[in-house]
Amino acid sequence: MERLNCFNTYMSKDSSHEDQLTRAYLILLKYSFHVFSSFINYVEQENNNEYNINLLNLLNDIDWNFETQKGNPSIETNFLGSILITDEKPTSNFTVQSTKRNARYDGLISFGSQLTLIIENKPNSDHIWFSQLNPSKENLAEETKVLQKPIILEWKKIIKNLNTLLTFETLNGPEKMMINDFLNYIDHNFPKLNPYDSFKLCKSSHKLLERRIFNILKEIAIDENMVKYHNGWGYYIETPSNLHSIQKIGLILDQDSKGWDINLSLYFGDTQSQAKSFYSKNPDFSKVTNSKWSDHPNFHFGFMTSNLVWFKTPKNQLDSKSYIQFWKENKNLIRQHARSEIHDLVSYLVNEKIIIIDENKQTELNNEFFGTKRQTLNICPGFGIISTLDSVYCEKNDNDTYLLKDITQRIQQGLSIINYDVTSFIKAQYLV
Repeated sequence: MERLNCFNTYMSKDSSHEDQLTRAYLILLKYSFHVFSSFINYVEQENNNEYNINLLNLLNDIDWNFETQKGNPSIETNFLGSILITDEKPTSNFTVQSTKRNARYDGLISFGSQLTLIIENKPNSDHIWFSQLNPSKENLAEETKVLQKPIILEWKKIIKNLNTLLTFETLNGPEKMMINDFLNYIDHNFPKLNPYDSFKLCKSSHKLLERRIFNILKEIAIDENMVKYHNGWGYYIETPSNLHSIQKIGLILDQDSKGWDINLSLYFGDTQSQAKSFYSKNPDFSKVTNSKWSDHPNFHFGFMTSNLVWFKTPKNQLDSKSYIQFWKENKNLIRQHARSEIHDLVSYLVNEKIIIIDENKQTELNNEFFGTKRQTLNICPGFGIISTLDSVYCEKNDNDTYLLKDITQRIQQGLSIINYDVTSFIKAQYLV
């Protein structure tokens, strides 16, 4: 039984094997005319060979044939083209020519007597062997003209085209179901092939949503190497060295069983040195008082480069403005304190309603400090501002550059409280 019979799957290869991907895509091409037409149009766009072959006209010929994993098949068509499907186009140039080798083609599509397309699928471009793009001389007719330039297709473009097809009114029900099933198969078994260029395409998959966030931050940052990952938090842009008040600007995924949101998170004064810089700049929070922003104190003790214990602030007794004002007036407290000072310092901060300490928090402080040999604590009166973008908004506006501009403008607004010019690390094109 032919492998492209949709009921005759590979039993000896797991679902993430590249042969399974090739088979799945060829089945989709075989059973959906919309998908096949889109594929041929893409091949036509990437075909840079000198022979004038109108591939789209070949769609008028109903004599198509699809095969997979064929070893040295008989090829007698007028032309033969070699297709490579991969994640990223290679930079190397390669000339296709028939060679004496024992070939097994990942895919093979023929159009009557006119054209045969042999397909090599390499989901990871690091694994490309260009010699595999050469057709075997065995069983290849001497009259068949081999197109010398390989036709290179990218999976991300194929997936984009499939998602575009889903918007077509002419797409029938079974075709739509097959395309969705194939995209779900990609998401589950080959997530790195998904282009992640739209939150809607991520389909609420945690892995894909984080990948999309990663790509957004790389796109808006002047240097994509500034985008990093913090375990337990998420992806962030590391700020330039001349921005002393904050080190990380996070675009953090918040997801539970009810849905997901994204929080643009700016935590100022997260270390003692950052806090000294932050409060010395007389931060103006009137610039982020609109409905797009929420804020909260983020006071904690640290030791050397580690943060140890976080404390809540009594919101019903102290608002954010008062918290900020307290630290503006008490910048002298933002320093390293000796062990002998800590009890009195904690009592003072509790009395001033800067922190709350209960039995559990006292136990945590004992475990992290008083019960250790540590002799000093750093005071880190941090402050966080957060702008939330809900999933509906993200999915609706993640097209073209609208959402990217919104995110960058919110970063600009957030850093405006300390009058910092974000053009030192954010692309100016997204700030207009």
